[in-house]
Amino acid sequence: MSDMTSPNDTFSEKSRLLDIALKYTNGDIERAKLMVSNQYNDVKIIKGKFDNEKERIFGIFLVFVNIPNTYIMNIAALILPSENVIAKASIFDSWKAFYADLAEFTKNEADNALPSYDFNKHVSESLQNYDIFSSLEGENLENLTEIITDIICKFYGLARLNCKINIDSSSSLSLETTGIPVEEPRKMVDNQDAARLDGDYSSKIKDIESKADYVINGRVIISPIKGKYINDIKTGEKIKILLTGEDQISFKVAKSLNALTEENEILPINIRIVEKFPMEKTGYYIYGLAAKNVLVRITEEENIKIETDSVPKVQKSTKSEKTKSDNKMILYIVMIIGLLFIIMFLIFILL
Repeated sequence: MSDMTSPNDTFSEKSRLLDIALKYTNGDIERAKLMVSNQYNDVKIIKGKFDNEKERIFGIFLVFVNIPNTYIMNIAALILPSENVIAKASIFDSWKAFYADLAEFTKNEADNALPSYDFNKHVSESLQNYDIFSSLEGENLENLTEIITDIICKFYGLARLNCKINIDSSSSLSLETTGIPVEEPRKMVDNQDAARLDGDYSSKIKDIESKADYVINGRVIISPIKGKYINDIKTGEKIKILLTGEDQISFKVAKSLNALTEENEILPINIRIVEKFPMEKTGYYIYGLAAKNVLVRITEEENIKIETDSVPKVQKSTKSEKTKSDNKMILYIVMIIGLLFIIMFLIFILL
């Protein structure tokens, strides 16, 4: 019997993984595909150990943090009155190896372990209050160590504590397929309504959108290798986007730009950015002009690399070279005709 996997099985497995990834990318199919192909990580994992010799408290823990959706996915910890077991684990191991050690220690030391439920709850709530997400993105170990040390000291009422941490990156898909119990993201705000929910920006958004006859929705196109970070994009630049709405205006705009297939599938288009400003927490609101009096509204919560429009310069250069080539061809033809005329004239005289 053959061990080969059939194409149908492979397709079914990819579809299953894509469905899982879509839960964590707010339905963004491009990011989900990148996550499935291991090109997009949305999770930071804190691996840590702490001890207080005097109070005989020795702990090992893992914290799984979803960066784009800014929430704690899970905390796993084991706290013991002895350091012998915990000393065997290394924060410099991969997170999977560290988690495997933690799981094994928890199983073997169940009778000796100190209660950890309240500890996990305290750490989770405290980390949210400290807003650790920017420190995690920058992998600021010094700042994070200080924060976590302070959180654990407050829980146990300690003045001092030895704490060491390290950070790994992974994806929500990897966590779920590995069997890590994780909390799924809160229901995210739809792009269509997101701009209206931040009170601080409501007046500015209304002012921008009031200047257009139509405002339609779109999203950026991720380009991890050749793209440009959103932070570096300036007003006036052109970026490549995809219209996400299924309304009549979106289809009309796509058709006018030759970006609509015979099957009514909308293709990517270029827009010129007319407004870009930061959101309340992280990310940007972006408005671009797609057609006369038609604005495209984009909300992007991450500083990702996106596709820009650098094609016109190449086209211009190509057109110029083509014109020069055509001119040379005409000159050669005229010279050949002139030479033939002279030869015929000399033959006529000699005869």
